[in-house]
Amino acid sequence: MVGKDQRRKKRVEVNQRALVDKVLARYPEDFTVFRELLQNADDARATEVRIEFQTSDYAGHSAGANGKANGINGTIPNLNTTQLFKWVVRNNGDFFGGKDWDRLTKIADGNPDEQKIGAFGVGFYSVFGVTDSPLVISGGKSLSIFFEGDQLYTLDDTCANSEWTSIEMDLKEDMRGPVPKPFDLARFLAATMTFMSSVKTTSVFFDGKVFLKLAKSRDMLPSNIPLPRDMYPTSVEGTMNIKTVSVVTQQIAVEITDWAIAAGTKKPHAQHTVTENLPKNPVKRKGFWGGISKKSEAPKVAPPSRSSTLDHPPWSKYTAKYAVYSAEVLISPSDDLNKGLKAMTKKDPPSHFEFEMVYFSKEEYDAIAAEEKRDPILGSVFRGPQGLFPLLNGQYMSRVFIGQSTAQTTGIGGHLSGRFIPTVERGSIDLTNGHIAKWNEELLYVGGFLARLVYDKEIKKVWSAWPKDAMTNSSAAASAKDKATYAMNCFTFNTSTPDGKVSKILQDAFFSCSESDSFPIMSNSGIRYTKDVRQPNAEFSSFMKVMPVLIPTAPGDPPNLVDTLPDYYMVRTYTFRDVVNELQGRILQDDEMVGLLRWWVDVYEIVPNCEETLSELKEAAKSYIGNPKREMPLVNIFKFVDSTIWMPWLQSDDALPPDTIPFSFTRNLNRGKITPALSWEPMTVVDWLSHLISPQIDSAHDVRKNPAYSNRVLNILGNIWGVLSSELKSEAQELMEDVAWIATNHGLRRGSEAYFQEADVFRDLPVVTANLFDPQIATVLAEFGVRKQLNFDDLFAKAGQSDTWSAVEMINYLNSDPRTDDMLDDIRTHAVFPCDKGGKYCITELYLPHPDVQKLSVPVLNWPHMIDRDSEHGFLRHPPLEKLIEIAGSPDPKIRHAAFKYLSDKFDELYDTDYDPTSYEGMPFIPAIKDGENCVGTYEEVYKDPSWAMMGFRRVGPSVEPKIIGRLRMREAPSAEQVIEVFKERPPKDSETAIKWFAFLATKQVLSPGDLQEIAHIPIVPVEVPASQDGPKRVVMVPPRECFLGGNQYSDEHLYRRIFTFVDFGERANGFLKACGVKAKPDCSDIVNILIKDPYDFLKKTNAGGEEGPEK
Repeated sequence: MVGKDQRRKKRVEVNQRALVDKVLARYPEDFTVFRELLQNADDARATEVRIEFQTSDYAGHSAGANGKANGINGTIPNLNTTQLFKWVVRNNGDFFGGKDWDRLTKIADGNPDEQKIGAFGVGFYSVFGVTDSPLVISGGKSLSIFFEGDQLYTLDDTCANSEWTSIEMDLKEDMRGPVPKPFDLARFLAATMTFMSSVKTTSVFFDGKVFLKLAKSRDMLPSNIPLPRDMYPTSVEGTMNIKTVSVVTQQIAVEITDWAIAAGTKKPHAQHTVTENLPKNPVKRKGFWGGISKKSEAPKVAPPSRSSTLDHPPWSKYTAKYAVYSAEVLISPSDDLNKGLKAMTKKDPPSHFEFEMVYFSKEEYDAIAAEEKRDPILGSVFRGPQGLFPLLNGQYMSRVFIGQSTAQTTGIGGHLSGRFIPTVERGSIDLTNGHIAKWNEELLYVGGFLARLVYDKEIKKVWSAWPKDAMTNSSAAASAKDKATYAMNCFTFNTSTPDGKVSKILQDAFFSCSESDSFPIMSNSGIRYTKDVRQPNAEFSSFMKVMPVLIPTAPGDPPNLVDTLPDYYMVRTYTFRDVVNELQGRILQDDEMVGLLRWWVDVYEIVPNCEETLSELKEAAKSYIGNPKREMPLVNIFKFVDSTIWMPWLQSDDALPPDTIPFSFTRNLNRGKITPALSWEPMTVVDWLSHLISPQIDSAHDVRKNPAYSNRVLNILGNIWGVLSSELKSEAQELMEDVAWIATNHGLRRGSEAYFQEADVFRDLPVVTANLFDPQIATVLAEFGVRKQLNFDDLFAKAGQSDTWSAVEMINYLNSDPRTDDMLDDIRTHAVFPCDKGGKYCITELYLPHPDVQKLSVPVLNWPHMIDRDSEHGFLRHPPLEKLIEIAGSPDPKIRHAAFKYLSDKFDELYDTDYDPTSYEGMPFIPAIKDGENCVGTYEEVYKDPSWAMMGFRRVGPSVEPKIIGRLRMREAPSAEQVIEVFKERPPKDSETAIKWFAFLATKQVLSPGDLQEIAHIPIVPVEVPASQDGPKRVVMVPPRECFLGGNQYSDEHLYRRIFTFVDFGERANGFLKACGVKAKPDCSDIVNILIKDPYDFLKKTNAGGEEGPEK
């Protein structure tokens, strides 16, 4: 064991290159070098920053540390391809002091100045991400830092004086690429400069030529905002105290050359389009299916104008305005917190500082969105990755700034900047390490306080400008609603990233920093405090119209501010007191009263002290009720219209007793719950009739004065009479017994004085004028004493002498007279019923009126409308089959067409079982065509196969449906006897007709061999023979037995051609003739037959009488 005095201390070696690399690895975002160097410039109170990108050629000719370019001229560069050699960042702030130079040589030795942002001393070393040998020049001194192996070394020197402090970075080999996308850099710088306290302008150069300029300005001096007395300006632990708050309008202007814009963007805006109004389902978004077969392409940006030059480029200018709210914060940390912070940051916490919040107005937010739409490729220079303007509910969220932007989002629509202590790489603020976490939590309270102050100011600004008709369709109302929605969306706390605790702490502070019980939000009545707003509820919406409610959100909408309200600001649901208060203040419209009653009937079973509550409700509710309308408190209603009795017969313009609520108010209520829920009883028929004859009834509804309304009442009674109890019927009859209320053609009469129409056959009685086609009305009239019959003895005697009555009246009377059945046989013998064509007939001779019967020219009862049913009195409905077939053979085409159609339509129903075609032989009734003319034929004359028409047979007419052809059992073709008869009576007259007939018959199987043998002897073959003395040829008819086929094998002078008849009608027709006995050629027997038949003709044809004698 080595003795204690022999042990030696050894220095722990640090691989500085590896250490720097590990620090750099914790910086995740683009432009980290510029972020850190701009923060250093702001700490140095610089007002101007220059960023220079230099190629190797330019760097070799430039003045370097002096910042004076030698001015190499040239054409417009391609910033996407030109390789850079050096980056230079300059600022006009304070020159480095001795301590500043010392800190450059020490890693993690932060700035001890409590008012400076730097805390960990590692920000500057971000330059090693792009260079291995940075050179710092300030105040006539320079310091180069470089690696030898894995260790860092420095070398100081002097140089010429310059107004600039410069950091020159010769790029690593793997960093010598093109200029970072200018448009993206401009977006980053616009956001970076927002919270800088000193830097006002930033310019970016390429080889000495400026291509990007940013300028920050303020329109006026900040205006103070009084701190509300109900807000707590001190943080929870008392560390932070907000002394004052002010607001100022700040503007950032960005100018960029077109040749810089032409370089495009690294992250195309098309990938980050605004999402507020896009469908939630990406499949429904435009373009979802558009890229299936196309390769993705880089965004194309227009090249710079050829008219531009490097020295005189066209510029594009973009500006944005926003409000910067600034809180002056005084610090009073506890001893423990102060000690802990100093141990962690190596400096005291600041005694005071400015905490700022950026708020973007709705107008500026919309302007940026419009700018994005105008240029969908680049988008807006103010929105995008690390951009100034956030995207509510979108990808680009507001961030926490610690001088410069961190990766930590706020969760709301505004950036926050304060003296937070970040994690080393500024990715987020530190909420895990003891005292630092406590400091940051206290500071987040200030952020929540400031957010609440801004929200109250913005929402009350909308409140004061909200028009009275806020929820109408006016443009002013729509604008106010949009602004309120925007303000609430801005302060809806979404989950912050990467640390979700940030937005949670901000949200808690936002609500807890005020002791007020009033929190303003947007409702359907404009801006109101949450305590005065209610949750939307469909059960109340129909009658609660005054109390403000939240505007409902649609499924899929993002969370809103109302969703995050704590219990003490929660929007409450309706209470019964809300209902009573509103009902006491106004008179309900009809639909509102309907809604109120429906709600009460639905809930009354669960209402405590229901009877007392109902009484209060009835006292408060009132509406315009009745006909004519009158104001009626609900407390004066005792009856309702029972839908099971009165509906749909009772209409809205019918008179009702004053204590009865119209049915339109109770239509949608559960009938069984109306009485238990509202203590109302159903209106009875006696209640109603009593009102109609009461002194207070108006003349339009007085049944004793208005015959039209009397009949209206009868119509209603007719429809409800069947469901009334016998007791109610009796009461109603007794009530109306002595009232002259029945309308007749002789005025209003008592029931016992009036008659039904059918009784007034001879037009001399007071007949009721009600609608007697409704049997229910007739029943009611009879119940109220109206009479139906006359003396039956004189009826037929008068009927034969008078024409003042009609068949309708007579039959209605007979139907109503209970004696009719007993006298029916006698009634049928009286020819007193009028025919539609004149004259009078007995019942058994008349057909009931029906359009298809009337076309048949049969006697039809003179009746004003069609009767489909059979008559119980014996009128005819359908003609018998034999009669119908007889009519179908009428010489009048219209009548026979109508008759056959009737037969076709009714065959299955009426005539199928009785039809036997053999019973109607010789009766033409089937529509047919013969020789092209329409006609009718008997069952034996008309055939289904139309091809037989060529031989003169009748074929079925085109109007006959295939279905009825089968039903009538019509034959396909004529019989062999009929075909033979045709050959005998009218054989084909020429060869053309013969060819058609013979060819046709060759395809048919009608003729048997015996039939063909018979035809062989009938002269059916037309043969042309020469006429005498050079006249035209004539046609003679020859039996098939005497003909031979062909003959072409013999010369014209051949004996056979002179003595035999040769024919050729074609292959198919010849086949038929062969079947009929025509031979292919003659033989000896044929010669003998010719000789025997006519020897003289034979000798003549063989030239036997000639000089040379007969042929051999």
